[in-house]
Amino acid sequence: MGLRVGDIGFGSGHCLLDRRVARGIGKLHRRDRGLSSSAVKLTIDAGVFAISLTSLVIRKPFTLQYAREMVDAETAQLAGFMRANYIITWAWTGAFLLMMIANVLMIYVPGLPLWSGIAIAFAARNSAVYFTKWYPGYRKAKYAAPHANALPVIR
Repeated sequence: MGLRVGDIGFGSGHCLLDRRVARGIGKLHRRDRGLSSSAVKLTIDAGVFAISLTSLVIRKPFTLQYAREMVDAETAQLAGFMRANYIITWAWTGAFLLMMIANVLMIYVPGLPLWSGIAIAFAARNSAVYFTKWYPGYRKAKYAAPHANALPVIR
């Protein structure tokens, strides 16, 4: 059974993809026992980065399915909704890239303290999580129509 483009999204396809990625990493690790944990992490991060970037290239941001589950159908049809998903997916793509860089540093700069790679990966992931939670509210506040009793904005 081959991987289809529709499997790139989250939801039930995400579970299927996670199982396939985990199985592939397990096979890779069994085949080469000398593979370090940083190399395994790099492989996983590169895979998720590729999925994220591919979702942008095929114009189906990987955050889209989750986002549609969180809003009503009317909101999901707005042009700004799609733009917000592209921006959030780009934030995650950047986070995955930073995590890959941290793993590459851990592999090729052995004198680097272990905590530095962990700190970079932690900061990248948590920044993407925070941005994902913050950005929709920011966008709603910025582009929402002002209330009838609101004071005029002076620019």
